[in-house]
Amino acid sequence: MMFLALVSVAVWGMADQPLSSFVPVFNMRFLAFLVEIGCVILMLWRGRKAEPLPSLKWAPVLLLGALLVLLFEIVTLEVGGTSDYFAPAFGDYTRAQWYKGFFISLSWIGYSLLCVWLGRSFRQKLILFFAWGSLGLGVLSVMFQGLFLPARINWMPVINIRFAALFISAACLYLYQSKGKALEAKRIWVLLARILLVVLLFELITVEISGIFAHCLWELNTGNPVLQHQIENQKQLALSISWIFYSLLLMLTGIWRKWAWLRWSAISLFGLSILKIFLFDLSSIETLYRIVSFMALGVILLAVSYLYQRYRERF
Repeated sequence: MMFLALVSVAVWGMADQPLSSFVPVFNMRFLAFLVEIGCVILMLWRGRKAEPLPSLKWAPVLLLGALLVLLFEIVTLEVGGTSDYFAPAFGDYTRAQWYKGFFISLSWIGYSLLCVWLGRSFRQKLILFFAWGSLGLGVLSVMFQGLFLPARINWMPVINIRFAALFISAACLYLYQSKGKALEAKRIWVLLARILLVVLLFELITVEISGIFAHCLWELNTGNPVLQHQIENQKQLALSISWIFYSLLLMLTGIWRKWAWLRWSAISLFGLSILKIFLFDLSSIETLYRIVSFMALGVILLAVSYLYQRYRERF
């Protein structure tokens, strides 16, 4: 009966509540979830003191899993409902929906941190497993939304919701991968977290630079195709240069931490960036800037070749 009640509350909670009658936290849905969560915690607490029957040996695990799912659902629903509740304050429905998506994703990351604390406090691997799962879901959601956020008039470089969400995600990924042993994580989880961190930082650099140029076009509001083409070329060149510096940073990190996969990833990104510059970016700029760009690329290539010769035994 208890499991039927849990399922019914979970399904009922996913139904939309009228926004006119919704109040964050002080609503029937939150109260129902709170009662269910309290009952599950009480059953788990009493079960620790009693000797479980052989036929019910999996009951504590199922109850703990149900508790974690209920907490995840109520966090998601309350954050989403609260975002809708305050949406009129933004004055722009589309902008409010973007904020809602980022807030929900960040709440999943925050929930993973809560699971880490609970898992380490009660020494429960299942809770730590939920922590990694919630972190991955939140980070992937932030990365997906970050690719499509439009540059609005009130958008500012760095000081925007996308940058904040990506930065928080990167910080949590770094924390998780550095504390993998303490979190009883498998090596593959730690490796995936590191790879995801590298990709996330790459996206952060790319979307912020692209956002700056998109914002410039938005403010200029020009129909001049020549000017639009120039700004697009400048954006592509800026992206290539930023990727080169990022690849150098990755290479230095790979040499320092002795991570072969990171060094080869850096070399691949560096090669693609150089190829992009020679084939596309430099073909549309003036001769003087092209000469300066070639000289700068030569210096960078010399630096990279020196690093390779200096640390080639690590490759």
